[in-house]
Amino acid sequence: MVMMEARLHEQENYEAKILRRIMADFRISNAELSRLSGVPYQSISKFRGGEEISRKNFVKLINSLPAGARREYVFEIFHLEAV
Repeated sequence: MVMMEARLHEQENYEAKILRRIMADFRISNAELSRLSGVPYQSISKFRGGEEISRKNFVKLINSLPAGARREYVFEIFHLEAV
């Protein structure tokens, strides 16, 4: 039971883990992503820390990433090339 919970928690944090890496690689701060997306800074911080975020805000975050970062994120998460 504990092992299943650990795996579920790991999967839930996968999207945030990839976002943290891509933000670091592309030198995007929480403040900049907040400004670009309209998502509150605190919500971004919580999401990057592993907390849930609404699907609406998640889409705003991904759509506001610079093109190269967005392509990389989409590829990492969905294994698809972004258009």
